Amino acid sequence: MTIWLGFLEEFEKESDTLLEDPTVSRIGGRPIWINPKVVPRPENLKCGICEKIMRFLLQIYCPETEGHHMGYHRVIYIFVCEDGTCQRPGFSKSFKVIRIQKENIKDIDTKINQLCVVCNIMALYTCSRCKISKYCSKQHQKVHWELTLHKKYCGTEISKWPLSKRPWWNEMEIVYEAEPEEPKPIGNELIQHKFGPNAIPDKYEKFSSIKGDKTFLRFQKRLSRAPTQVLRYIRTESNNTKNNDILWISLNGQLNSSEIAECPCGEKRTIEFQIMPTLLSFLNIDHSEKYSLDWGILNIYTCEKSCMLANNDVCEELLWRQEISSEIISTI
Repeated sequence: MTIWLGFLEEFEKESDTLLEDPTVSRIGGRPIWINPKVVPRPENLKCGICEKIMRFLLQIYCPETEGHHMGYHRVIYIFVCEDGTCQRPGFSKSFKVIRIQKENIKDIDTKINQLCVVCNIMALYTCSRCKISKYCSKQHQKVHWELTLHKKYCGTEISKWPLSKRPWWNEMEIVYEAEPEEPKPIGNELIQHKFGPNAIPDKYEKFSSIKGDKTFLRFQKRLSRAPTQVLRYIRTESNNTKNNDILWISLNGQLNSSEIAECPCGEKRTIEFQIMPTLLSFLNIDHSEKYSLDWGILNIYTCEKSCMLANNDVCEELLWRQEISSEIISTI
């Protein structure tokens, strides 16, 4: 089967049309909702550990192309808690996966008035002074008040506010290419090709000396086909994904299919895509901090039948977080 790899590209300047298009897959920025009648509320996106509102990570457009729901617009949204202390292996409470769908109609109206100015989810509050800025929570009202200079410029025309730090990750488009069938040279061959016949940098030499976790070596080998990939889309039209299509980073922490809970509609969930650790390098995270955001592999499992629940309400799916094994960490 063909596995589609996701890569990141900068949005072109003044590409407002793309930035506001929910059918464009992306990381960062704020979510653009495919169905204005189905927008998460704050309680839908609270971290299951610290209960703070999560930060938008990415959305991918993945319409149905066959079956009863053929032609439906379909978007998967992922949110994450920024607090690294909330990260746990397994089915993670510090991530949220939201599936939203809409019937195939010609125009998609994304204009929704009651949205939080920080995160674009349903707003519950309005600034009592300017009566313009809306917020999903006191948490985001504080962020906007301090980080975006609202405190200083409240009551003035928003278009005249100076640029300030945005409370979200930089927006980049996700574009797809089929995974190359033939692997490029790996290991020492690749290193020597890049750095010369006698040059093997220490950081690569450490990886090549890992003997205990062969799963990690297979991960490296597969990743070397396209090192900048940030996402692997492996859901097929017939949902016949096999276990060997799933790329694990470690022997430890792998998920057995029998552990995957069914969708509330009664259908089973199957893997749709994987988020790679390479994505972290595009988020400008300070990894010198002890509890910074981190992961090995993130697996997203969704309803096999893309049930209609997501057409009328927020439909939460599952995310499995696999960590890098301690054996690998001690070697790096």
